[in-house]
Amino acid sequence: MLMPTQQSIPPLDARRNKQRPPTYFYWNDAPPCDMLGLFFKNYMKTPELFPTMTHDNPPDKDTQNTMDTPAKRTSPLHRLAGSPDKKREEEARHLSAEMLRNQPAGDQRYKHEGTILEKLFGGKKLKDIEKPHSELDAELIAGINHHLASFVERYGGHSIDVPEQAVHFIDIHVKRLNPQTRDEMFGLENGEPGSCASGYYNTRNEAIIINDQSASSHPLARAKLLAHEMMHLESFASATLPEQTESQTLDPRRSGLSARAHDTDTESLPWHLKQLNEAVTEELTKRFLQEYAPTQDIFKKDLETTRLFKEKLEKEKHITTVDGTPISTDDMAFGIDTGDEFMYQDFSYGDERSALRTLIKTIQEKNSDRFASEEAVFDEFAKAYFAGNLLPIARLINKTYGEKSFRAVGRDLIAFIRAHES
Repeated sequence: MLMPTQQSIPPLDARRNKQRPPTYFYWNDAPPCDMLGLFFKNYMKTPELFPTMTHDNPPDKDTQNTMDTPAKRTSPLHRLAGSPDKKREEEARHLSAEMLRNQPAGDQRYKHEGTILEKLFGGKKLKDIEKPHSELDAELIAGINHHLASFVERYGGHSIDVPEQAVHFIDIHVKRLNPQTRDEMFGLENGEPGSCASGYYNTRNEAIIINDQSASSHPLARAKLLAHEMMHLESFASATLPEQTESQTLDPRRSGLSARAHDTDTESLPWHLKQLNEAVTEELTKRFLQEYAPTQDIFKKDLETTRLFKEKLEKEKHITTVDGTPISTDDMAFGIDTGDEFMYQDFSYGDERSALRTLIKTIQEKNSDRFASEEAVFDEFAKAYFAGNLLPIARLINKTYGEKSFRAVGRDLIAFIRAHES
């Protein structure tokens, strides 16, 4: 999920001349919507969530190999949690693949009763809510799909093609949406923006929902949003398959690094390691775009305007946001100055990623005999994100910070780092 904010900030010339500033969009590191919150319960007693963490002995071959799927996945689901039944696991993978590739469209509706998208759309036809994909959207989705394959494999994962129909651009302010569910999903307060999410990946429906009003029309900024949500879909996933349901759906248990307890199928149950998962997702997105964007002509203009904008900001040291915060170019994903106004977008989850960087730096310093660089430590987190084995990073964190530290990181990464810095 990506979080933008909007602020009204004067352009450079207007600030100098003290003219009334125009309104422009500024996406920055807003705090994440705590829609699911953070929850951790009995992780040492939950084998389907942490198959290698229930004892100190080496895991058996079946539980150690959490990535036994083909080189090119056809289903978002890697494994069926807690089930040794291979036939049933294949049934679950097939169901996951069908949901991904057979998204409702046009006159169709989301029919999975009780799921958050069924609640959001309220049984309405997709054509009444969804905005048609532009040629740019189609080109970006196809390009990201193609280039993500080798990127994911670098970290030990196996990629999956995200079909264009699985990405839904919607106007979150249309009256046909369920207002309570909309505000819950996108972090709104009575429909007002605030710390509103730009995108949302729903693990239960295998769908990406994009808040079209907060998605920039500039290719580079739009690609960042799409890449983040598509990265979620590329990550490790496990679920349970209820024995009897009128409308057959999967109950997610793992998504990337984040995990849910196993004792309920309630969709609103919070996720453990959510902050860490979003931080790693956005760090992967940043690395991906920095490699991918310079190779594509579609981003050439945006990359050049961003470079020029950064140069101008470096010269205009007095320029700040409306609350007086200096504008840093270090973490800027996109920026443009038209003369009358300017806008920029940082990579998201700034607080979470800052905490992750501190975590990684400390691990590298205290384990320098094993890790020559901080990037080598990050690779361990990325491998767990795509392949699903949390044991290596759990051991690293506990070895570095002390027993039960991994559990504390799972509850609140930011609070954990702040407590150790004070």
